[in-house]
Amino acid sequence: MTDLLNSATASARAFVSISIDADAISPNSDGSPQQSDAVQSVIAELLSRCSQQQMPTTWAFRNPSATAARRITDSGPGHELALLSEATLAKADLSRGDVMQAVVRPLQAAAEAGQSITTLAVPYAWQPQHIDLLTKYGLTVIRTPHVFSSHTTTGIRAVCYGLWQVPVSAVLHNSRWMANFGQWRCMRRAIDQTVLQGGWCHLRIDAASIARGDAACGLRTVGRLFQYLYQLRTGGQIVLETLRGTATRLAPKRAVAAAQSILRAA
Repeated sequence: MTDLLNSATASARAFVSISIDADAISPNSDGSPQQSDAVQSVIAELLSRCSQQQMPTTWAFRNPSATAARRITDSGPGHELALLSEATLAKADLSRGDVMQAVVRPLQAAAEAGQSITTLAVPYAWQPQHIDLLTKYGLTVIRTPHVFSSHTTTGIRAVCYGLWQVPVSAVLHNSRWMANFGQWRCMRRAIDQTVLQGGWCHLRIDAASIARGDAACGLRTVGRLFQYLYQLRTGGQIVLETLRGTATRLAPKRAVAAAQSILRAA
């Protein structure tokens, strides 16, 4: 299996990443993220499927230092934890204090718990303000909800050196059968376009939303998606990566000059 994956990585020109938003929007009475039994069940099923098909995934939590989040990284190598942001970041008059409270504090808490977070998942419109604070505390990717153009291969853009803004190409969330089928078609179209052009696309799965609706239907659609991605990967047509992996791959390579002695040859 390892040789097969290495072969696919060497030959594929198309890259696909997946993120799973694991927390509900409505908080508990103490302000912490709310996770019902249904949400936890959907997350467990998604994690199991990712593990079975060796699918590296970016998992977005409002509190990446929580026990539920730590189980993701403990389940096996390859997964990434991301910070799922609050609606605060959509404010036009965002203050530095807002950024400290909504982004920096959770990043610091995660670091203290041994989790290095480099991706911020923004489910709302994002106002690019106080960028220096984001880069200072280690962020390299801002995942935003909108595609900037009709071409999935050109959606990523650099916010500043070392920080990338990554749009969602297609999303799967709470809906009935027909809507789920439509979302699957959008995902399939984004993937096929990426394979055809040789580029990149990002697929977002809203686990909390799926749990609130017809969870069985949503999970069947996820199953179709994962199976299709598995076939493309084993056929050497795509590489699956986390958003952290995307940032690492896109990072400009620094030229290293060969060391030269300042002493003259005798």
